[in-house]
Amino acid sequence: MVTSNRLKWLDMVKGICVFSVLLAHCGIEHNYLQLVYTPFFLVLFFFISGYLFKEKGVKISLRKLSHSLVIPYFLLCTFIILIGIDNWQAIINGNYSLILNRFKRVLLGYDLWFISCIIMVQLYYIFLSHLYMKSIRSKVITASIFLLSVYIIENDNSHTLPYYCDIALFALPFFIAGNVVKELLPNEWHPLQNKKWISIVLIIIYLVISLTMQHIFDMEFHFAYNYYKSPILFIILACIGIIIISLFSQSYQWHFIEKLGQNSLIIFAFNGKAHAITTLVLNSLGISKIIGFNSYLHAIAFCILQSFVLFAIAYTINNYVPFLIGKNNKKKYDENIITKPTYL
Repeated sequence: MVTSNRLKWLDMVKGICVFSVLLAHCGIEHNYLQLVYTPFFLVLFFFISGYLFKEKGVKISLRKLSHSLVIPYFLLCTFIILIGIDNWQAIINGNYSLILNRFKRVLLGYDLWFISCIIMVQLYYIFLSHLYMKSIRSKVITASIFLLSVYIIENDNSHTLPYYCDIALFALPFFIAGNVVKELLPNEWHPLQNKKWISIVLIIIYLVISLTMQHIFDMEFHFAYNYYKSPILFIILACIGIIIISLFSQSYQWHFIEKLGQNSLIIFAFNGKAHAITTLVLNSLGISKIIGFNSYLHAIAFCILQSFVLFAIAYTINNYVPFLIGKNNKKKYDENIITKPTYL
């Protein structure tokens, strides 16, 4: 459904992926949950970013990329460094090398890895579009070729290049796929709008396929570190996940999940701080575990509480310092408004 020129299903998709990010970083063991979301939650972000991208020439695209991501990346990284108590303690103790190393990481694009990576994906796409990638056919061929880059960049030592330009090579095909889908399908296309039960069936099918494949085959993978034991199986599961989660999100809207999706950039930047705050609050209340007998419910409950901390941070930034995330005010550059390109 389209409300106020905003594609709400995209908020839903991003919200599901954002909550998966929180689960991945919560520090609580939830192995089976991890098997469910790991194949799709990062590549789906790149797919949606490609879906929202609107080509307007090299200069305009680069200017919008700078405004939407590059400047916010450096502002957010600097802000996070400035509010870090350990950083001020290092300065007081004369440990300037620690601060210098952290700023060096920022300059090399190693902080807030996903933002660095999507910047590189955007640059690749803008360059290739200007060079030759004009038609849907050329985009599909390019995406197919760059999928093979996973066999070049994969490693087992978690080493990545500055601005994650190696990971961006493999992420680019999913970005292109999102852009191609946008060209082929209308914005109001909702095949399961009156058949919501089919969405549930598809989710169950995905769960069966994903869990079965990951149990039968040795296919451990970590997208953020270029580590894949079976790249081709990862690609298959990722594509299935993208399709099914997108269809499911067009059938159901949950305000809580949509709210996460609307603030994805802020959540990427501050989920570590929110995790620390949530942990501190729970410990101060003497609650070591919310639901001690079930680590899965414990992980979900912790991430829900963490989400409310992030909502408070998002409210503050959106209303008082929106320039941190590339917004001039609350209304301008709103996410998912299809007349303007957004990336997160």
